[in-house]
Amino acid sequence: ALTPKRLELLKELRSEGPLSVRALSKLLKRDYKNVHVDCSELERIDLIGRDEDGLLIAPWDVINAQFQLVA
Repeated sequence: ALTPKRLELLKELRSEGPLSVRALSKLLKRDYKNVHVDCSELERIDLIGRDEDGLLIAPWDVINAQFQLVA
C-alpha cells in the first residue's frame, strides 16, 4: 500500500495541510486520477482522512511501520 508515490503524497499532505485532491495533484505534478486512486487507498487504510470541509488531511505526527521480509 505504501508505494514511493504514496509516501511522497503523505509527506506533501502533512507538510502543506488540508488540500483537495485537485490541489494535491497540482502540487505533486501528477495526474488527478492517479492521485485520487492513491488518496482513496490511503483513506481506506486510515493514513489520511478528511476535515469538516472535506479536504484531505494527514492526522498524525509520526508513522511507525513494521515490515516482515520473507526470504
